[in-house]
Amino acid sequence: MAIIGRVEKKSWKIRLLNLTIHIVLILGAATMVYPLMLMLSGSVKSSVDFKDFSIWPEYLASDSEGKELLFRKYLATKYNNSTLRMSGSFKMPSATFDTVVPPKRPNSTRQAEEYAEFLAECRRELPHYWFCIGMAAEPGVDTLSVRRFRTFLREQMKRSGYSGEAALKRINERFGTQYAEWEEISLPSEDFFQRRSVTDYSSGIQRALLAFKYSPYVDELTEIWPDAEGEMIALIRRDVSRDLSEVNGRLGTDYSSWAEVTVPATVYDILPTTADGNNLAAELWEEFVKNEINPDFIRIDPRQANAPWRLFLADKYKQDIAALNRMHGTQYKSFEEPVISSGVPRSGAVRTDWMDFVKMNTTEKKLWPEFLREICAGDIAKLNAKYKSAYAKFSEVPLAGPDAGMPGPREEDLRNMRARLAEIRKRELPAGAITFDSLAIRYRAWLKKRYGGSISAMNNAYSNGYNTFSEISLPDSPCGEDNLAADRDWRDFVRTLPPERVGLGRAATSEYRKFIRSLYLKKDGSCDYEKLSADYGMSIRDDSHIPFFRKDPAQLKRRAAPKAREDYIRAVRSGKFDAELRLDAPGELREQWQDFLKRKYLVISGLNAAWHLTPRSFDEVPLPVRDYEWHLVGKHTAELQHEYLFRNYIMVFETLFTNGGAALNTLIYCLLSVLASLLVNPLCAYGLSRFKPASTYKILLFLMLPMAFPGMVLGIPQFLLIKNLGLLNTFAALILPAMANGYSIFLLKGFFDSLPKELFESAALDGAGEWTVFRNIAMRLSTPILSVIALSSFTAAYGNFMMAFLLCQNKSMWTMMVYLYQLQQRASPAVGFAALVIAAIPTLLVFIFCQNIIIKGIVVPSEK
Repeated sequence: MAIIGRVEKKSWKIRLLNLTIHIVLILGAATMVYPLMLMLSGSVKSSVDFKDFSIWPEYLASDSEGKELLFRKYLATKYNNSTLRMSGSFKMPSATFDTVVPPKRPNSTRQAEEYAEFLAECRRELPHYWFCIGMAAEPGVDTLSVRRFRTFLREQMKRSGYSGEAALKRINERFGTQYAEWEEISLPSEDFFQRRSVTDYSSGIQRALLAFKYSPYVDELTEIWPDAEGEMIALIRRDVSRDLSEVNGRLGTDYSSWAEVTVPATVYDILPTTADGNNLAAELWEEFVKNEINPDFIRIDPRQANAPWRLFLADKYKQDIAALNRMHGTQYKSFEEPVISSGVPRSGAVRTDWMDFVKMNTTEKKLWPEFLREICAGDIAKLNAKYKSAYAKFSEVPLAGPDAGMPGPREEDLRNMRARLAEIRKRELPAGAITFDSLAIRYRAWLKKRYGGSISAMNNAYSNGYNTFSEISLPDSPCGEDNLAADRDWRDFVRTLPPERVGLGRAATSEYRKFIRSLYLKKDGSCDYEKLSADYGMSIRDDSHIPFFRKDPAQLKRRAAPKAREDYIRAVRSGKFDAELRLDAPGELREQWQDFLKRKYLVISGLNAAWHLTPRSFDEVPLPVRDYEWHLVGKHTAELQHEYLFRNYIMVFETLFTNGGAALNTLIYCLLSVLASLLVNPLCAYGLSRFKPASTYKILLFLMLPMAFPGMVLGIPQFLLIKNLGLLNTFAALILPAMANGYSIFLLKGFFDSLPKELFESAALDGAGEWTVFRNIAMRLSTPILSVIALSSFTAAYGNFMMAFLLCQNKSMWTMMVYLYQLQQRASPAVGFAALVIAAIPTLLVFIFCQNIIIKGIVVPSEK
């Protein structure tokens, strides 16, 4: 029966009301579309783009922005969410996954393809610790390599005749692990450059990991080939300076970018860099190979190292050769016999001694404070009296000689300290005895051999440098440490532009206000806000009200005072904001920029040389890691998009269907719950309606009374009752408490009461029993109501989390809701969104296919 009759439909008022109702409903539904799209989009994102509230995964776009976003997502996953690993490989110390950009001038595809060929050769020839497994660790996500590793282990166990839980048990027995379930299996985030990193994969789960690294499951997308030069950059920034210009001054180098920092194989490749012969670069190299890098990447020449090695052992074991033999398992007769190994020993005391010996690296900088502390008996007052100074601690005393104008006691102490240093160095490994090996060194040798030693042939093959000035685009901001030479030229060019073409970045806001404030200082150091307000024609009460202009105030729609423009120009030309200068329309100035460069360099080869775009020798060639990774993204775009679209859902599906019985438990629970509700509730309602006991309404009140209390209040008594009955961790614990529903019984009783008594009397005259009447008359006529009750039972059982978690604490009995809750606790927000989408699918399907039943269940009782 329709809610609005045929006659009423003809009235314009009813039609207007009907139209209004439909419009409101449509608008209400539309307001849910945007949140739904956000959830669907968020379910296929990662930490890189999850914070972007877009209704479409932007990395699927084919434009440059979409590819750049895919590039950043790929780097975050491949480099195991470690910005340090990524920035070290790219030799871009300040880069993060949010700020890293594709190469501004991607080299030819040929270089990327040849680099891939070089890496393939390295994989065949070098030990496993030269490369790491990428896509192995990302917070809250089962990454590609992790899923592949689990598949690899399953296949290994399947070949041995094990599967499922038996396979997991066999893995624990074989590798000495304690995995309780497959989803606990993960991959370590390898870092073999660290001094104490373990490279021995001959035992435990490392054996399986080693086999996995050389399996087809690890390919160019999941291989990381880091290089030690990134670690050297970290050392330079720590011990020298974080400013590349200052580094060049102290090391005597001419680096235009951090990418040009190289680590030679021997210390002899580093020439003295200062007039007095001191070689800070050589000292850094020695510190790096002795104390920073993993000793697996160095080799020692025994001919140069044996003498200090024997002195080191004699000092350590106090001239007791028997003690040395016990620890090393040798039979030496004197300390003149030990011979040092060229490579680091695998284990034991000899490995510890070898590493301690290599680590020794006493320098003037390290020894000076210790020497002063010793000669002054730890009393800084004695040193101050001796030097006529006021140092607070020994580490503040600078290391300087007569050339620094410090004669007297300081000069004498410095000579004595250097004499002691010479004695100490006799027991230390000479830097000249060490040979360092790295991927970059091997790559340069490989290129040199491939191109016959001709650096110009390599530059031509890889299209290094510009061919004409017309190729050079004008950046909208300074190049900074990406290229110091280009950065200087950019700043020189910007100084030639009128102020209306130059702007400031938003990051300059605070410093700009400080600059303006400094122009209006009173004698007492406070700011004259009254004069500032008068000059600017606005009320300025404190620094936060000082206007910040991102471009020339004269170009703004809102007119600014002439003094504001004067101060802005003064700030831009002051040199204090060079790092924050911006060009609003660099494309319009491109020709001027190219003309500027032509006048300065005359020929394009001069610019390429000045900007260090064409290496002058093979020793200057950096690893093309960023170009190579950009090439891989272009080569595997479809594969990467597929991975990011489905990996969150794969993780949820594996949790529900592969690594546990959540789906089966939920299916059984829902079916039993529906069957129980369709059996108990109709029987109770039929009895109350048919036989009308005197206490009918009291029984109904008793049955409906629990509806007045929150479910949490009933949780504890239900738990204690189920526990006392011994039903914990069973389906009965879930079904029995919700089997009888007061509202369902009330609804069914009212429906049974409305049925004509003649039906039951006719059935009795025909000889039908009570069960026959109940089954063939009452139940058949109440199909719409029963359908609604069945749906209610299904949704209640399917969405039941709290009682399922309390009453079934054994993991084998967990339902989907419990699994999804546990998953959301450890998974990323994007995986949580994917879990919500999957959890909503069953109820959505029920609503779609059971709409008629639901409507009948609502309309029929109201008509009765």
